[in-house]
Amino acid sequence: MHTLKILIIDDNIQGHESLRRAFSSVNQQPAFTLVDTAQEGLKRLQEQKFDCVFLSGALAKGGSAYFLQEACAGGHGLAPAPIVMLMRHGREQAVIESIRCGAQDYLVRSNITPDTVHIALSQAMEIYDLKRRHKEAQEQLFQVQKLDAVGQLTGGIAHDFNNLLTVILGNARLLRKMMQDSDDDSARKLRLETIETTARRGADLVRRLMVFSRQQSFDSKIVDINEVISQLTTLLTHTIGETIFIKTLMEGDLWLANIDVSQFENVIVNMAVNARDAMPKGGKLLIETQNVFIEEDFKEKYPDILPGPYVMVAISDSGQGMEPEVAARIFEPFFTTKEVGSGTGLGLSMAYGFARESGGFIHVYSERGMGTVFRIYLPRAKHSSQIAPPPVEDSRGEGEMILVVDDDERLRQMTCAMLGRMGYETCAAANGEAALAMLDDQSLRIDAVLTDISMQGGMNGVDLAINLETLRPGIGILFMTGFSENALSLSGLHKKYGIIGKPFRRDVLARRLHEALGQSARAPQEDEEVKTAPLNDNKEKKSHVQP
Repeated sequence: MHTLKILIIDDNIQGHESLRRAFSSVNQQPAFTLVDTAQEGLKRLQEQKFDCVFLSGALAKGGSAYFLQEACAGGHGLAPAPIVMLMRHGREQAVIESIRCGAQDYLVRSNITPDTVHIALSQAMEIYDLKRRHKEAQEQLFQVQKLDAVGQLTGGIAHDFNNLLTVILGNARLLRKMMQDSDDDSARKLRLETIETTARRGADLVRRLMVFSRQQSFDSKIVDINEVISQLTTLLTHTIGETIFIKTLMEGDLWLANIDVSQFENVIVNMAVNARDAMPKGGKLLIETQNVFIEEDFKEKYPDILPGPYVMVAISDSGQGMEPEVAARIFEPFFTTKEVGSGTGLGLSMAYGFARESGGFIHVYSERGMGTVFRIYLPRAKHSSQIAPPPVEDSRGEGEMILVVDDDERLRQMTCAMLGRMGYETCAAANGEAALAMLDDQSLRIDAVLTDISMQGGMNGVDLAINLETLRPGIGILFMTGFSENALSLSGLHKKYGIIGKPFRRDVLARRLHEALGQSARAPQEDEEVKTAPLNDNKEKKSHVQP
């Protein structure tokens, strides 16, 4: 069971004790953190995650107002945790003002009882969760509106710019024709070549703008993406240089997709060039294809995903990786991390436009120092002659207790709900430290741990697994990750335990978890380095990547 973490900001000692007594009366034993100033409360709120904050409305020198203002400043009106105000009186104006400034509920000091504390805590957490979901939905809507607005703008610019380029290129070609027989005008010929080359680069820029704004006609047809990628690999080798090792791993019976081939090729080449720039000293580039079926469970976590069958193309590199704030903006037009003059900032926005125009979507997952993976999901062609494999029956659980560890609250909730429908019992932790605290209680039965590899707050999933070897030897462990198994091998990460990629299918999760429960004490595997394989080798098309 999750131990509540409560931050109390109150300069009244009696207030501390009344809350403690109220919680203990309902058999709840939260982990209390007690401070008596707004400044100290803000500091603690930055250092760790709390389930709820109880804030005195009568801190000295307007401290409560200052705390609300500072705590809610970074979250656009939402503090890092729900806030319950401790009021001397339940005056309506004071209550309204506190809630307007960021609190979720209030308690009158003279009416602090186990029941009122429980109600205030539950309501504050529920209201906070609703506000958080609303804020996330607004941000997603704003992002879509921003991209659409920029798309309309770029479309208009592109049409005007194309007219100018047509005139420049036409005149440059006429002049070149007039000077063809003259050997004395080499300097003028060089200038004309420069004009023509520059104009062609401008024309390419316009094409990218129009793809992003969805105003370029889509010459789509049903194709085998494996064949398209196989034909591209030789070009990629010459494009990104010999210091980058390229490997392809393609699904044998890949579904067909309805796409514009030339635009798809441009997307792959663009991503390969970006990967090269992220690996200035050389590295590895992995291109994977796979049939995936996105389930309804991921609708809340990934609202831009429509459930159904997709052809997934993943491009992974072993480069520098990106910070979360950079990855969040990577598809914005004109956003680039390259030096001035080294890139237009339209390559990935063009990829975004291509995916959306194709009826699919694109996601990025990156970790600093571990590399980046882009996944392009393209809908399976409706008129494909290939037949989808029958659904795999879930391996049912028998009431085993699974501890889910992930710093993303929505993903924790979704995974727990999915496991519950599969016959498992679940408990959850937001980070490695919280998971260890639960596992340290030997009276708590936990049969397996399903943990994300990368988590904020210090301890990652690998560190957690290492600690569990001593704390709970033999316990089943299954890693979740935004990378694929093959992409992880690019970074040399140990594959000692099972790994499942996000987003995952329920039947795949059931199978992997069943394996973790049955083979938790298996011997460690050796590091599996990506071995040299001939490009375009499709004779043994097999994918180890899970959706």
